[in-house]
This record gives sequence, structure tokens and C-alpha cells, in this order.
Amino acid sequence: MGSEGHWWEKEPLRIFEACNPMNPLVNPANRDPVKEAELMAQVYANVNHFHVWGWAQPPGKGHDDTGFYFRTKVASRENVDYLARYLPEAHKRGVKVVVYFNVHWYDARFAEKHPEWAQITEKGKPLDGLYGSKAATSLCVNTPYREWCFQIVRDLCAYNIDGIFYDGPTFFEETCYCQSCREKYRRQHGKELPPKSNRQHPEFSQLMQFQTKSIGEFLQDTEKVIKSINPEILFYINNNPLGPTWVGPRVNRELIKHQDILGAEGGFIYGDLTRTPIWKPGSNTKLLETQAGGKPVVMFDQATHSPWGMRSYTLPDSEIRLLWAETVANGANAYLVIIGPPDPASVPKVIGQLHKFVRDNAQYYMKTKSEAKVALVWSEMTANHYEGSYAPMTDFTREYRGKDVGNVFTEFHGFYEALLRSHTPFDVIDDEYLQHEDLRRYRLIVLPNMACMSPRIARRLKGYVSDGGNLICTFETSLYDERGGKQEDFQLREIYGVCSKNIVFGPMNHDFLINVTSNPILEGVAEWIPAPKYGIEVKPIGATTLMLYSQRLLGVYDELQQPSEDPALTIHTHGAGRTAYFAGSIADSYATFHFNDYLRLIGNMVEEFAPPEVKLRNAPTSLEVTLRSQVEERRRIIHLVNFTGEMTRPIRQIIRLRNLKVTLKGVPRVKSVKTLMGHEELKFKSENATLAFTVPKIDEYEAVVIEGG
Repeated sequence: MGSEGHWWEKEPLRIFEACNPMNPLVNPANRDPVKEAELMAQVYANVNHFHVWGWAQPPGKGHDDTGFYFRTKVASRENVDYLARYLPEAHKRGVKVVVYFNVHWYDARFAEKHPEWAQITEKGKPLDGLYGSKAATSLCVNTPYREWCFQIVRDLCAYNIDGIFYDGPTFFEETCYCQSCREKYRRQHGKELPPKSNRQHPEFSQLMQFQTKSIGEFLQDTEKVIKSINPEILFYINNNPLGPTWVGPRVNRELIKHQDILGAEGGFIYGDLTRTPIWKPGSNTKLLETQAGGKPVVMFDQATHSPWGMRSYTLPDSEIRLLWAETVANGANAYLVIIGPPDPASVPKVIGQLHKFVRDNAQYYMKTKSEAKVALVWSEMTANHYEGSYAPMTDFTREYRGKDVGNVFTEFHGFYEALLRSHTPFDVIDDEYLQHEDLRRYRLIVLPNMACMSPRIARRLKGYVSDGGNLICTFETSLYDERGGKQEDFQLREIYGVCSKNIVFGPMNHDFLINVTSNPILEGVAEWIPAPKYGIEVKPIGATTLMLYSQRLLGVYDELQQPSEDPALTIHTHGAGRTAYFAGSIADSYATFHFNDYLRLIGNMVEEFAPPEVKLRNAPTSLEVTLRSQVEERRRIIHLVNFTGEMTRPIRQIIRLRNLKVTLKGVPRVKSVKTLMGHEELKFKSENATLAFTVPKIDEYEAVVIEGG
């Protein structure tokens, strides 16, 4: 580990949090600082997300001004100074203390004392019902509430703490229309706040920018307070996980400017796990790495199963290990939380093992970068403005469903799964990356129904393909502008080689696609395969048609029909690059039905456009491959995450994989190959810059370190 930089940049963070806001027994008045610090040591944590607040009683209603277990000028009641008691015990054991500060969840009785601080709904009433409690509300960062928070921050910084973490701030889908917000918006824009309930309103984007900027200003002012006292106090917040930002305008690209690291609850698991992608932490980590601007990333993984996790109902060990593996394999710092008093006998067994592994192998998890040549796009622009947008449930928001046609969330996750099951290392990038960063580092970019697109992105993608890049695009990609306004034709028409007839058809519940030519992309694909649920009529203007829709069947028992005139899959060369275009929601259907031919089709496209440098033999599709490097050390690291379980979730036991054959291209000189979990030096062969070796066994996770010459 290097000596330069801030403390949070010098070694991988092993963050542990133990809390239960529903249980009054975890109030600091009832806790033992020695035992609590010992627990941190038992789980090999080097950072404690530390709860030093009591909660309004009865529990479940949020904070008020009575529950401070440290000295602050804003307290209405003086309690035991537990922070002063705990800090020396934690520091004695080498544990940094980052104080948790919830800035979005308050007892309504406290808010009634400061009615001008409350978040107000569009209907003009104070927000209620937060987390299901009529007695819980939220306060607005544009009001004098901000000064109350800043005083608490000053008082916290008077202690020898190592960091402050904000849970929040945010605005909610119904807020905020308080007097402070109305006046501020009127000053800035000369008009009244537009309705937030109407996402098609011409000023909706302006409203989102206003709210994001308001949160950013609150963070910026917090950062000034903290850093003016001690620049070595870490500051960060609970940012937005992968999903639309309109439901809670925490735009990571903007808010990271005022934080030291970027973190989000991408590893919090809710409800029916059979409907939750098992790689959820990985998809969030990949996106956050893109959005962090070079700053460290931390993924918040919850070892309990929400909503029952509030009573400390834990996930099986294998699920916890997979959450952690997805995090570290994709370059993020490890954070694990138990919501509820942890069992001291069981916590070290899993979480302690994982943190100890990172501690013992820290050099391989510092300052790594992805070597992926394929990028999958998550478009917040589309998620915010397209009618097919879907918002998953988070701790801040409930689930929202848009139109069934063109579901952006499932289209993204369908491609995510197909790429993962094709053993393709890939990154997740966003609209900002497409607008401003170097696209040439990728041989292939996948646009999963990226319906909304700015003219700048369209121009850059055309240039990318012309210069030799490759695209895979689906359904209505580029048919709308960045605000959701429908265009007469695709903005990417010339690189598709097709034009849109602007006619969407479906649902197709029993129809087919038909191969009509010979092409490497179709190798091994059946002549007739199921059609996606929705399609769009297009006309070729230079593209080669590989597949057509069949004529519509009248019913499931209707005899097979002849091909229609509607292209389903086309390929077009533009300059030195190529574009494959699906005229339908193919990845949405793959996410639902997992058609084998869809997986083969996408795998063939990757092999044709951007053959992965890593090749696996004797591996199921349920093994994820990530390739990262440490350039200065001339080191490559292959991360292998094994999802092969018992065909249900939560997974209780992973099926061990044995004798995995691996080849890696582009490695001219090799000094050694070893596994970190298995502690084995592996025999290898290296010829013509191609490395070959065998990994003896893989449980949930393995990392293979390749040292170069």
C-alpha cells in the first residue's frame, strides 16, 4: 500500500455496519463500547459505519432532536456521550469510525416543531407515510433545516472521527413544494414549480435539474464545513443505485463532485429473490465505477433479507458470499451490513472470512482497472423520459411500472445476463460516457432499447462505428430525443441501414423469427425461434436482413406461417464498423424466457464483433468472468464468480466447479499464475502471447493473479 493520498485511498475498505433502527436495545445508552469495538475486530473490519443516534420512540418513526449520544448544540436532551467512549476503543483496534447521519427520515412530531422545514407534496400537505409509518416524514435541504444539519456536522467534527456518512438526502416522488423550494425556483427560473406528477411536462427535466442541484449544494456546503475542520474526514452519502433518477433526483455524476467516494445500496436485496438478478451488486458496481470520476467506489451489501431484514433475518451464507464476490470482482470496496444485533458466533464465520481475505490480499484489490472491450449502456436519459421506464424498489422509493412495451429495465438486464452467460468481460457505461468520453477503448457497445438519445450522442456513435467500432441496438433505440420527444425516424438510421415506419406491433405470445440467410451470427441458431414480445416495423435501406418475423399466427395451434416482410435482425457496415439491429425487444424476452437460441445469438455477435480475450472450457454459463489489471505491476487478475446453485433462491449451497480450463490472449510474458482463494501456484503454458492454465476448484469465488515480466 502506498503512503500517498487520503486514508480511504491507501488500502481496500472493509466496512461493517451493525444496526437496527426498529430495536430500542441498540440505542447507544444500552451498548458496550468495548464489546462493539471487539466485534469490529472479530469481523476484520477496518471501517465501522457507526450508529450513534437513538431513535424516536416508539421505534420506526425516524429521528428527532432527543436521540444524540454525543455532544451537539442542537440537542434538546443530553444523553450519554457514547461517541467519546467508543472512539478510543475502535482506534485502539485499528478501526476507522465513520458516523452514520440519517438526513432524510424524521419523526413527524419533530417536524411539527419546524413546519417550515418539512417536505411538502404537490397537493400542499407535509409528506407522510415514509417507510410505511404515518408518523414518519422528511425534511427539505432548501429550508433552514440545512443549518441545523451543518451544526451537527461541526459538532461531530470536534471529535476524532474518521468520516461522516449521510443516509440521504433526497426528494421523494411527491415532493417538494415547500415555500423555500417555491421561492428558490421562482428566483432561478421566473416561474412556478411545474407538476412533478407529469413526466411529460415540458419543464420536467428542469425540475429534476433543480432538485439535483439543490441536493448538490447541500452536499457542497457540508463538504466545506467538514474539510475546513479536517480534510482527512471522509464524506460520502447513500447515492442512487442502477435505476431512473426521476423518483429521487440523486444524479451520481453531479453529486460525486462533493464526495470522497461513491456508494449505493446496489447489494440490498428485497422481497422475491427469484425476480431479483443475482448479479445485482455487480451491475451496480460496474455503473458506479463509470460514474465515480476516478474516485473509489463502495457497494453497500446487506446480509439480511428485506423487508424481514429489519428483524435481522439473514440471508444464507452462499448469498452473502456472492454479494461480496460481485462487489470485489468488479473493483469496489467491500461493505456488509447486518440490520439487527448480530450473533457474535455467526458473524465472523462469513463476514469475518470475507474481510480477512481482502485484508490478506489487499495488494490485488488496489487501483485496478477493467480490461473489458465490451460495454453495455444504462441510459438514465431513457429511464427518466421513456414510457417503457421501470423503477425498482429501493429503500427510498417504491416500485413503479411504466408501459409494458419496451421495458428498459428488463431489456438491460436481459443483455446483462446474456453477456455474463457468454463469459464476456464487460463494463456498464451511461449517457455521460457516450457524450464525453473515449469510446474507442471498446470494440463493441450494446444499446438495450436506448430510446432517448441526444443529437450529440447520435453523432458520436456514428463516428465510433465509422472509425471501426461495433454496435448492437434494439427496438426503439434513438427514436426519441433526450427529453422523450418522438422523432420521425431513428437518429442512427444511417448506421442501422434501416428506417423506421413508426409502427410497433405485438404482443406476440406465440409467433416466430425465421433465418433467411447464412451468417456467422446465425451459427447454431435454429431456423425458427420464438419472436420477442414486441416488434417495430422497419424498412432496409442498405442493411442485410438476417432474420424476418413470420406472418402472425392466429393462435398457439395455428400452422406455421410464411415469412413476413418485416425484418427482425439486420446487419449493416458503415465505414470500418458494423451495427446489428434487432427490430424488437429481444433482451426483454430473454430476461423472461431465457430462450437458448437468444443466448447463442448474442454470444455469436460478441464473438464476431469483439472476441473476449478470456476463453473458458468446462464451465457452465452460470460462471461470471471479470478481467482487471494493475498496469504498473504488470499484473492481470481474472475474477470468477460462481452462481451455480440449487435452482432456487435464496441459494443455500453453491455447486463447486472443478478443473476449469482457461486461456488468456495478449499476455506476452508470464512469471507466475496463482489462485487467491485456493492458495495454489498453477502450472501454465505460454505460447504466442496466449496463456493456458487450469483452475482446480471454484466455490462462490476465485481470483487468478497473473504476474507479467
